[in-house]
Amino acid sequence: MFGFGIAGAIGTVVVLGLVAVGRAGGGGGGGGWCVPFEVVGATGELWTIGVVGSQNQSDGPDITDANALGLQADADMTNGGSFGRAVSTYSLGTGDLFGYSNFGSAQADATKGPSAFARSDVLGTWHLQTTASVPQRVRLMWQLEAAGIASIQWTLRHAGASQLTLVAEDSLSVYITPETRTGATTVMIPAGQFQLFVVGTVQANSGFTNPDEGMYRLDWYALCIAPADVDGSGDVDGGDVAAVLAAWGPVPAFTAADLNQDLAVDGMDLTAVLAEW
Repeated sequence: MFGFGIAGAIGTVVVLGLVAVGRAGGGGGGGGWCVPFEVVGATGELWTIGVVGSQNQSDGPDITDANALGLQADADMTNGGSFGRAVSTYSLGTGDLFGYSNFGSAQADATKGPSAFARSDVLGTWHLQTTASVPQRVRLMWQLEAAGIASIQWTLRHAGASQLTLVAEDSLSVYITPETRTGATTVMIPAGQFQLFVVGTVQANSGFTNPDEGMYRLDWYALCIAPADVDGSGDVDGGDVAAVLAAWGPVPAFTAADLNQDLAVDGMDLTAVLAEW
């Protein structure tokens, strides 16, 4: 139906070669690169199943600390010329540019035999921690893709002492028509623990459309930039001063203009921006 091709799609599940353009976080001053997150644990599962007639094959490995940086599940059931095939895979890249990529696909073809069905899922939580001891400015960038009957969602939360606090999230669900969406935001994040939660699913059913196929994909990146670059433009200039003045007063956690994350945008934040001009 969409002709994306399983083999070709798997080959593209890599961290994009973006170049870090920020300076080390930590409240001003230079010196080296900031590494936004490091992975300290993971929980969840990849799951795939292929069904032809009354026969099926499945694969559902657990996501654990040992394979937190990458894992793949495959199911391929063929019988009488029909097939149900599913793939679910993810990979993480760490360093100056922290990246997460996830891909799932499902194909069902019953043109030469019994009915066919396939499904692919991911449900995982990656436990992250910041590498700086003070608040740092991080640029989050992502792209969501889906086709067929599919959905993909990510959520980043700060794991405080007593609760999880939302930092940012996005999702995409489609029915038949393929769709791609990109997004970006700049946040100030404190030192501490975070959780990246990802859930995705896709299914293909020859009883719906024959042959049938679908996919989902997420590419997600975090990059440290200059602490005073409030608007994430790559420069500290009048736009950042304007952003501070527009947010003046009490603010919620992770507000971009709150450079020291004291829950207020005030003279201290303005002074920090001017010092980085």
